[in-house]
Amino acid sequence: MSIVNQRDLKTALPTSSPAVRAALAAYVRQVTAAYANVESAFSQDLVKPGRIEPEFSRLYQRARRQREEADYAEESVIDEATARQTLADAERFVERLERFLREVAAL
Repeated sequence: MSIVNQRDLKTALPTSSPAVRAALAAYVRQVTAAYANVESAFSQDLVKPGRIEPEFSRLYQRARRQREEADYAEESVIDEATARQTLADAERFVERLERFLREVAAL
């Protein structure tokens, strides 16, 4: 089994955060770029009212935690299977938000 440096996964969250902010801006409100603010607004404004499925909130939270670990841990590694799953989850997350934006005629 190969090991992937967790810093290699840092692109997953930056890819999804702009998509979250776009979904929020198109449907509800503008949100500052801080990950915690985006995550909270995503949950409050899109997940809790049932506009986006709760599974996507969990995916976003997991990606944010992994990003923070990669940023602040001295040495952080992740196995290849987890890396592949994280990237697949990020793709599904962005696809879901794109579908949401089409549904509300914002895309």
